[in-house]
Amino acid sequence: MRTTFAVNMLRASEKLNVIPPEAVADIDCRMLAGDDPAEIQAWVRDVIADARIEITTVREPKVSNLSPPDTELYKALADTLRRRVPGTVIAPGILTGFTDNWVFRRAGLQGYGWSPFVLDAEEYRRIHGNDERISLDNVRDGGRAYTELLLAVAAA
Repeated sequence: MRTTFAVNMLRASEKLNVIPPEAVADIDCRMLAGDDPAEIQAWVRDVIADARIEITTVREPKVSNLSPPDTELYKALADTLRRRVPGTVIAPGILTGFTDNWVFRRAGLQGYGWSPFVLDAEEYRRIHGNDERISLDNVRDGGRAYTELLLAVAAA
């Protein structure tokens, strides 16, 4: 099983010197494509191995999905990146953050995460940091790459 878990919140007594009548652990589970929500819940139940512990799902799980890498859109994305960095190997990756692409895919559309920016180590370290920014060259070249991509998709 490749699914990752993170315990986000533990709740019990408001007081340090009181034994709580109940405790709650909220677990965030990010499923990968092919993971079965029922199988994951059963796995959690088996790991806890205590019939007194109630395990519930608080919302309908978002079943992960993937867009195939053999579409015209994917080819246009890859070709655009190869023009920015000749010789680059383009390969699908799994995003650890959130994306709305799963909604589009359920509607029969293809969706890919894509960035036209070529980041050096310093720029990469600043992603979501206190000093998040990219160079002006990356902004200009990234804008050109988006334009090239849109023209290629419109012509396909």
